[in-house]
Amino acid sequence: MSELERRDKNQIDRTIVDTPAKWDRDALRANLLERLVFLASEQELELSEKRVRFQIEQDQSCRELIESWSRSDDTQRIAIWKKLLRRGLESLQDLAKTCVRCGQCCRKSSPTLYLQDLELVRSEKIPLSNLVTLRKGEPVTSPFSQTPFYLPEECIKLREKPGATECIFLDSATDLCLIYQSRPYQCQVQTCWDASGIKELTSQTMLTRNTLFAGLDTLVEIMNDHENRCHFEMLYELFETLKETQGESVEELLDALAFEDHYRNFIAEKLNLPRDSLELFFGRSFSKLARLFGYRVEDRPDGSHVLLPDESLARPSES
Repeated sequence: MSELERRDKNQIDRTIVDTPAKWDRDALRANLLERLVFLASEQELELSEKRVRFQIEQDQSCRELIESWSRSDDTQRIAIWKKLLRRGLESLQDLAKTCVRCGQCCRKSSPTLYLQDLELVRSEKIPLSNLVTLRKGEPVTSPFSQTPFYLPEECIKLREKPGATECIFLDSATDLCLIYQSRPYQCQVQTCWDASGIKELTSQTMLTRNTLFAGLDTLVEIMNDHENRCHFEMLYELFETLKETQGESVEELLDALAFEDHYRNFIAEKLNLPRDSLELFFGRSFSKLARLFGYRVEDRPDGSHVLLPDESLARPSES
């Protein structure tokens, strides 16, 4: 017996914390689902309860074992339970090639947009207010490998729900996508049973603001000017200086926060830009990004800012 097989056997044996012999068929199904979700997570298989249930229902061996439950005695039920766990784990290693609309992909992160999504946005099937720009240099975490990295180039993403990684278009109550017929390219090609779709994305061109707003020369010029004056590397260096000077350079940092805030709001007023889309036009504000460095920014009644330690832990965005 290999080390992996021995570990799986030990895990299965540990799951028998009460006697399956006394369960009815409904209790068997419920306990099987619970145990398989747990065992899958132990093997770093990030599968939803809905996906695991689908796999069990599609597996003929599992169906036959469950069907035999009612006519089996106590000893036979113990043996069936162990067989179900082993067969269930095997089925999870070979996922059915179909989407069960479990929402697992949508909960990991919202999708990044690619050139293939240009018309979705321009036709307003995806409103501008539901998009956000992550700018070059920002720290992010891959939702696929969970590996942190700094963005080599900017990208545009669908927004995520506040305080979560869940896509804004996921209906949490039903696990269904609210824009499924007009879902972005990434959502179309990525699957939980085959990594080739994700690998394909690495060869595709991400959608950028300059491409999205091509032809709107004034807006593009202003967005590029904002990027030159208020790029993320500048914010990073200001916080590094704050650390090195033990807080003595805080005024320089606050001046930068105030300038960036004034810039986006002044331009929004002059060009009549929709306020709910400013994070698409200019990316997240310096004040909002301060949380990545362990700080939060509070506005004073006189319009000035104060920098305070942030008690909550900041997490990088996922791209």
